[in-house]
Amino acid sequence: MTWGILALLALGAARSARAQTEPQESTNAWDAAQAHPAVTICLRASGTFSPVIQEALHRIEAELSASGFLVDQVDPEVPHACTPDDPNIKLRSSSTAVDIAASAGPNDDPVLQTVNTKDAGTTAELIAIRAVEGLRAAMMQALRRSPSGADGAPESVRRFTRQAEGESPPAASTPEPAPPPPQPQPPPPPTGSQSPSLDLLMTVGGTLAWDGASPGMNASLSVAWLLAPIALGLGIDAGIVPGSWNASAGSIELRPFGLTGTVSLRLPCDHGQKWECHLGVAAGLRQFSLSATSAAAGGASAQENHASALVMVDGLLGYFPVPRLGLFLRSQAGLLLDAPEIEIGDERLSWGRPSLAFTFGGAARF
Repeated sequence: MTWGILALLALGAARSARAQTEPQESTNAWDAAQAHPAVTICLRASGTFSPVIQEALHRIEAELSASGFLVDQVDPEVPHACTPDDPNIKLRSSSTAVDIAASAGPNDDPVLQTVNTKDAGTTAELIAIRAVEGLRAAMMQALRRSPSGADGAPESVRRFTRQAEGESPPAASTPEPAPPPPQPQPPPPPTGSQSPSLDLLMTVGGTLAWDGASPGMNASLSVAWLLAPIALGLGIDAGIVPGSWNASAGSIELRPFGLTGTVSLRLPCDHGQKWECHLGVAAGLRQFSLSATSAAAGGASAQENHASALVMVDGLLGYFPVPRLGLFLRSQAGLLLDAPEIEIGDERLSWGRPSLAFTFGGAARF
């Protein structure tokens, strides 16, 4: 028994001495991630969500799952399986671009890319391809820095980086991607705050207006500043065919001229940037030119002007078959706060309560 204990102690001392004399292999987060046969990829997205981004996330997850990876794509508040040491793909989207960062681990240099969403050729498939290829490049960079190279990588990583068992990464066919050139940054405003980007929507059309009697036709022109969540608009309209009211004692025609401001919420109806949907409120000032004609013999006439404030609910639907040009339909419903009271004989009409308008025409987006 004593000899057995002494032998075990001697063997332990020899192993300890050998461990102190042997050099330690350097490890990093990527080497730690390779130690697991099933590699988990953290897929995260932030910023402005759209149907294109959601479809791109599904395509990325399907491609990585087909390559043998476990993909973790959940809400950040829900407990998840991946750790900070796992490879990851992060998408950050805005109204004009999608920033893609792919990394093999927290200590590795990420592969950065930017996709312009204003380009008509930008699709969910393109964003997914860029993200997956960025992760492939990041993993190949990590394999080159790893002491064991591709030999110690899981089969899914070797297959994903197109390397057979025991081969080293081909230097000529897959060069390490150079860092992207620095993008020129606009000078900051004098106040030191970054101003939001602005898009303009211009519409020109004809309006069918009904204010209580026979409808009239107006010409309308409007421009709206498109911010990320809202649209701020300003429009003018003028009567082409006046609205009219015919009574037994005579008739009257009303020709309007109006100036209207709108505040609208941009609804998430965008499919490939072909649609623009707004719902909001409008307020403005409307000037009426009233021309009355008596039905009695001689047909006496009178002219008068009337002004009133106007409040309405406003909705717009625009379709853009090409990136900049399209068609739109706008509907408005409201009332005049100071509606003109029109009397012809014993008949009376409160003009503009309610007031309805439907506008159709062409739209341009800049």
